[in-house]
Amino acid sequence: MSDDPPGADEARPAGLEPIEPLEPLPGRLLQVNVIKRTLPGLAVVSATLSGLRHPIRPKGAVANCEDDLLLGVNVRGCSVARQRDRDLMLRDGDAFFAARDVTEITIIRPTPVRFIGIRVPREPVAMLLGRLDDTLVHLVPHRTEALTLLVSYARAITHALPLATPELQRIAVTHIHDLISATTGATRDGRAIAEGGASPPHGCERS
Repeated sequence: MSDDPPGADEARPAGLEPIEPLEPLPGRLLQVNVIKRTLPGLAVVSATLSGLRHPIRPKGAVANCEDDLLLGVNVRGCSVARQRDRDLMLRDGDAFFAARDVTEITIIRPTPVRFIGIRVPREPVAMLLGRLDDTLVHLVPHRTEALTLLVSYARAITHALPLATPELQRIAVTHIHDLISATTGATRDGRAIAEGGASPPHGCERS
């Protein structure tokens, strides 16, 4: 299911379409329920997913998708984000931030997860974050205040606000770019993305 404003296909920059495949996991209950909203410079997906492997393909694997960034939020549930030899356990409210890299990033969701995914172009966010080259997938902990605001804002864009005029769309997209920057913490200390602590890969319960 999608909710694109009139003219979105013409206005949407190349590379922001949620084109990544969803691959069923053997022996797991499969569930896919997706709402997508696109604005110029932004794609937001709100979904319930289960029993899936979600590979985010590397640079060069898909035409016109070299420079997008992804912030994915586990609103509820448990996922694993994997890149190279790095695994991040994502529990309720945790998020990951990723820049498309030369290596594939894989999100594994064996059990039901409520998920919000935000995809934006690299350039406007990089102006706030600093250098993004060679940045591995990072954890954004669930208690991050800016992340809570970002989730609320993304939900409003996806489910409630019509944003019929180009000016409102531009304002909303700019706010999302700013909130992504604040969520990663880079705008607070003038550094590139700070390392997030990886959760141990056992179970979904918080201590």
